[in-house]
Order: sequence, then C-alpha cells, then structure tokens
Amino acid sequence: MKFFIPLIALLLSMASIADAGPINPSYISADAKWIFHLNIEQAQQWGLVEKWRAEMEQKDKYKQHWNKWVAKLGMDPTKHLLGVTLYDNTYARHNGIVLLAIQNVDREVLATQFKQNHPDATSTTYRQWQLSTWEEQRGPYGSHEVTGCLVNDGLIIMGNDPQRVREALDVIDGHRESLGEGRKVLQGFDTEAMLACRAVDVDEQYQKTTRCPVLQRCHAATMSFVVKDDVMQLQYNLLAESAEVASRMKGAVTGCIAIMNLQLGDDDEAETLVDAIEIETEGKRLLVNWQAPSDTFYKVLQNQKKHWRDKQKSGWQWYNKDKHQPSENTPEHQSSKKSRHKSKKGKKQQKDSYNDFDL
Repeated sequence: MKFFIPLIALLLSMASIADAGPINPSYISADAKWIFHLNIEQAQQWGLVEKWRAEMEQKDKYKQHWNKWVAKLGMDPTKHLLGVTLYDNTYARHNGIVLLAIQNVDREVLATQFKQNHPDATSTTYRQWQLSTWEEQRGPYGSHEVTGCLVNDGLIIMGNDPQRVREALDVIDGHRESLGEGRKVLQGFDTEAMLACRAVDVDEQYQKTTRCPVLQRCHAATMSFVVKDDVMQLQYNLLAESAEVASRMKGAVTGCIAIMNLQLGDDDEAETLVDAIEIETEGKRLLVNWQAPSDTFYKVLQNQKKHWRDKQKSGWQWYNKDKHQPSENTPEHQSSKKSRHKSKKGKKQQKDSYNDFDL
C-alpha cells in the first residue's frame, strides 16, 4: 500500500505522544492483519540521510521545490513528522489506516492550508473529534475518498473509509481493543527498527489478484531495516505456501543476485555489497539477510550514479551523431518526445489501479 499523505488540520484536544518515533501498538487495532512503520525521527539521525540533505540543500532547484511542498503541507516533514504507521485488518484496494506522529505543528497554518488544498471537503463530528472527508486525486490512477482527523497535537489519522477512521479513533481512545503482546501480527516485528512491516493470514483470493510477488506466494511476511553503529541490516522472513515454493523463491532471488553482479561490471565494492546477501530456507521459510557499512553503500551509490549518467550521456551523443535521427533541440525531436510520453501515459492509464501493500 503506497500513500503520500496530504495533511489535514481539525483543531481539538491538546495531548501529545510519548516516544512518537517508534511504533505505538496501543494505537493499532487488535484485528490488524498487516502493519507498516517508518521511524522518521530515527531516519533523520542516520548519517546517509544527513549527507543527502546537505547535498540537496546546495541545489537551488531542490530548495524551491521543497519550500513549495512545505507551504502546501502546512508543515516541514523533516522537523515536524516523527513517524508513519499504516495498518489494516483486510487486504483490499486503497484500504487501511494511516497514523502520522507529529510535533510542534502550527494548527492555524495547518487549518488554513487544508482549506486551500481541499475547499470542497465536508466535515462531521465524532465524539470530541472533527473529521473531514475529501476527494484525493491520483493522476492516471483516478481518485478516491479520504477521511482524516487531527486527533491531538501529536497525531493525525487518515483512512479511505469514515467508519474505519471512527473505529481507529475508538482504538486510540481505549473503546476498542488494541494490539498487545503475543498478537500474531507483532510476532517477529521489530518495533525499534527504522523501517519494518509484517503481513499475516494472507488470504488466497488476495494472492490471486495482487501484483506483489512476495504475497502471491506467502501466507506471512516480515521485513525490517535497522541501522546500528553505521551498519545497515536488512532482513526478510517469508512463510511460503510450501517448502517447494520456498526453494523456488530462493532460486529466483539467487538468479537476481547473479544478474546484478553482471550489471555492476568492474565495481568490486558494489559486488561485495551484493555478495553480502545471505539466503537460506528452513522448510516453508525463506530467510534473507544483508548487512553493510553505510559509508561503503553511499560510496557505491555515488559511483553507480556517475556510471549511469556517463552511460546516458554517451548514449545521447551516439544518438545525435546519427544523421537520420533528429537532434535533441529540433522540433522533430520534441514532437517525438511528446509522442513517447503520451504513449507511456496511455499504457499507465490502462494498468489496474491496484495499490498493494509492498514488501
């Protein structure tokens, strides 16, 4: 499930969340079948994110785009957003609850900006909360309805169904049961990870329709990404339909690793990172583990970006040397470019607008 989340501002109670960055199970319904959490507060302290931000802040184009986003949202995610949690008790299109842990936001700015972004939004009241519902545009994928609420100074909640949002508010307020220790969806879920997700009880009907290659073949899946002492660690624990399926999945991952090594060429450090991927099966389970120093990963990433840019530049030079092809600045080239763009857009519109929870 992939959201990027417009913020809403509906001004009510004054409570705050303790330990807002890590996931808070008491805010998640006890019947949740999948959960996803990104600890933005922790990510902001990661050296790679700090380097990336420092680089971007030197670029005027980036700063202009970022300032526009901040103005449109009514807050700065790098300063005010601490964590994002998604969960649901079913597997369905555009479904789920989004919890945004926030801090030090300006309620008046949020309210003003929300009204500008969604002038046609309708409002309802549920107990002490005010809920807003609006139509969210999704470009070629159409649009869908969203309901949201500023729960307090530390939390925003959003969902595709007003009733589901009301039920989520009941969980937060203690009127409905929340996740506790021993719950199936929390087993193996790393609550302290920078990024973690888990799906359980994946039903057969969903497996037939989803495009997610993992959930097509697994009844449960767990992923975590942790950075400790500047070392990154990524882990997958997948429960396949059978030992045979787990073995086939291992073969597929091994094949992907071989292809990556071929594409890396003479970059020995990059090959070392790829070779660090460990894969094993335990009956129906497929276990994938990878770890690497952040600095090495950053260096390889920069080298690969440079290699890709050089390759693109070389390709354009060859393309424009061909006397039968229009150069980049000719009207013929611009017309051809627009035609290709329309063709790609048309193909994209034909795709199913299914938005999977992606592991």
